[in-house]
Amino acid sequence: MSLPVLADHCAKVFTRLEISEKACQAIEKRTRKQALSVNWFAYRAGRITASTLYDVCHTSVSAPSLSLVMRIWAPQGISVSAPPVRYGREHEAEALEKYKKVAGDVHCNAQFKEAGLFVSKENVFLAATPDMLVECDRCGAGVVEVKYPWNAGDGRLTDLLADQNSCVTENEGSLELKVTHRWSEVRRFRGLECAGDKHPENRTRLQFYFVTCGHSKNIFS
Repeated sequence: MSLPVLADHCAKVFTRLEISEKACQAIEKRTRKQALSVNWFAYRAGRITASTLYDVCHTSVSAPSLSLVMRIWAPQGISVSAPPVRYGREHEAEALEKYKKVAGDVHCNAQFKEAGLFVSKENVFLAATPDMLVECDRCGAGVVEVKYPWNAGDGRLTDLLADQNSCVTENEGSLELKVTHRWSEVRRFRGLECAGDKHPENRTRLQFYFVTCGHSKNIFS
């Protein structure tokens, strides 16, 4: 099948794709255990998620990466043996607890909730799973994304900032997420997908929390 024919077929299929708000809410609720949930993998299959967005945007349309295609269609088969992935998962709970402590001090009656998979009602093939949901009487409802970078595990920010592959840069003494880094696209995507959810309310605020063993910073809010 040629690329133009395939594109035409996909366009026709796209017009038939739809999902109800009720179904979106049910999926989010059923997948709050995330990687510990079989449903989480099942509902991610075939969808572009926050973790694959960057690669989808940077692969060839005519000859897409086969490993990327497999990550999208068979997410349950993804190996977590890579040191950065394993390190991040091992420290995610610790990073979230640090965020809760900081957020609890600066927000008004902050409430934290588990987050499942948010499927886009408008674009059924898109989905995102934030690390946590947060609600504040003053700031409203938002989503939280935490990162505990493997290459900053010893807490030395000087080494991290010197790394050309680092996710952060320093600007006038403050840490900022590099706009060219893959996490920048992921951050915007998670905020976009969760901004449209109606359960329990719209969430248009995204907090990106960066943690090392010796430093923590709310980079984006």
